[in-house]
Amino acid sequence: MLFDVDGTLIDSSYIHTLCWWQAFRQAGYDVPMASIHRSVGMGGDRLISHLLPDDRTDEAMKAVHGALFSAHWPGLRPFEAASELLAAACEGDGADVQLRGRPAFRRPPHGSRSPNIQHQL
Repeated sequence: MLFDVDGTLIDSSYIHTLCWWQAFRQAGYDVPMASIHRSVGMGGDRLISHLLPDDRTDEAMKAVHGALFSAHWPGLRPFEAASELLAAACEGDGADVQLRGRPAFRRPPHGSRSPNIQHQL
């Protein structure tokens, strides 16, 4: 099973919106937060292409967004029941659980629970 972490298991969409807004402002673009929020989840390249004109420097804005977002990462929290969902998936029929951008969770030995999934999120 494949789970997306960012914005799906982890509550990060509003932080992404704020960080993209700040990155755009630093680059001289005034994009409404509502427009950015509706575009979060597209990925950086598609989001920039969708919201900005063609004459831009994507790499600089992605770097600024990444730096701003990384400052918030320690404070992000999983959505309610995300850990329980992953624990149930790990205890299932032996399938590997993959988290996009994270190491795989392997099914624990029979009868044992997956080690501290909350911490691994």
